[in-house]
Amino acid sequence: NFFRRRKMSQKRCAPEISEGRRAEALKLATEARSKRRKLLEDVRSGRYDLTDILEMEDKGDKIAGRTKVSSILMAIPGIGKAKTSLIMEGCKIPNKKRIQGLGKRQRASLCDAVKELNIKQ
Repeated sequence: NFFRRRKMSQKRCAPEISEGRRAEALKLATEARSKRRKLLEDVRSGRYDLTDILEMEDKGDKIAGRTKVSSILMAIPGIGKAKTSLIMEGCKIPNKKRIQGLGKRQRASLCDAVKELNIKQ
């Protein structure tokens, strides 16, 4: 049955991989985190705004797409945790949602909400 719980002895384990593949995966993950950090710094500095990030994701930028919506909002000058949570609730976007997972309506309401705050996007 699909809904039966697994016994503790039947836990799934991560597949074993070679040290070379593991090191390569760690290197790729580190590069992705540093690119994401650079993207957020560019948002903080005003180089990119929310619409730029959404356009980047539309063009296939995986780094922009894998960034959390809440991180992007908090990187915008003038928006902190409180305003981020208000915007996310108002737009009906879960906290863990990433840019690539946003629908058309969510994108539109997100842009409108940031514009309503009179914050330079």
